[in-house]
Amino acid sequence: MYSKCGSTVDAHKSFSSISSLNVAAWTTIINGYAHHGLDSQAISLFDHMLEKGVVPNGASFVGILSACSHVGLVSEGMELFKLIEKCYSVVPTIEHYACVVDLLGREGLLQEADEFIKKMPVEADEVVWGALLHSCWYWMDMEVGERVAEKMFSMNPNTISVYVILSNIYAVLGKWGEKLEVRQKLRDLEVEKDPGCSWIELDNRLFVFYIEDRSHPCCNMIYATLQHLTTDLNSFHFSSF
Repeated sequence: MYSKCGSTVDAHKSFSSISSLNVAAWTTIINGYAHHGLDSQAISLFDHMLEKGVVPNGASFVGILSACSHVGLVSEGMELFKLIEKCYSVVPTIEHYACVVDLLGREGLLQEADEFIKKMPVEADEVVWGALLHSCWYWMDMEVGERVAEKMFSMNPNTISVYVILSNIYAVLGKWGEKLEVRQKLRDLEVEKDPGCSWIELDNRLFVFYIEDRSHPCCNMIYATLQHLTTDLNSFHFSSF
């Protein structure tokens, strides 16, 4: 519970209070750290778990592969992936494969990630291909990106995120003609990007706020309060707010 809520300090306190730590407890704390960006700590805990003689399970490897991905430990991550089935008799799932694709993609090894997908013993799903497409977006690699996008379109031609990512890549590369073509396809599908929004529940009522939203009857007071909070945060040097 603490891990899911982002309270990693309390999560670790609860973890440390357990007299007999089993693989479930280790996996929960490792995955919680990995999920909230404490990747080095997650890797350290995984090593400590092995030292204690606790055998990791499939979920443990999802967490540690994710941590390796975020800190760029490609060699270590690939070695761990090889050990999943060889040493621990855990059959890799689509989640493990997606982690490896993300691991390779984040480091710009897009061709290697593409080849890895082709050699997978199971059919890659949209999550696996999506991980590679996001890496293509980050590294602005159209050669692989367009091929991945076509594959995803063949799986689901109405996947909005693929159109949006392609459009953004074309825009950054200055390929305005291609960008317009993608936008036209979106219009042909009568698809629009949903605006970003946030919501809050107050007195058993749900209030939804969209970007630049001024439909709420108290919007003037809301924006004034937001401006006041922004000023206070900036005074504490939180200028990125």
